[in-house]
Amino acid sequence: MGLLIGVGLVAFGVYIYFDLAVWENSTAEMRMNSMMWVLYDFGGKTLVAASFGLIGIVSAVSGYKKSQDLNQIIKDAEAH
Repeated sequence: MGLLIGVGLVAFGVYIYFDLAVWENSTAEMRMNSMMWVLYDFGGKTLVAASFGLIGIVSAVSGYKKSQDLNQIIKDAEAH
């Protein structure tokens, strides 16, 4: 499950990057979560996208490791 969430967050990071790029070139008003505004104020669209990407990568790696641990437990149980 963590692997899927991680991939989803990375994809959302890419989406938000391009969405913010379009917004920066328009006169439209943008609504974002206050935390996203703080990140945007400090580092622009790159920091916002990188934050989601980093959290996504950590989640995906954690999910992958957890799956490997569970597979090892199953193999050990079958061996005994």
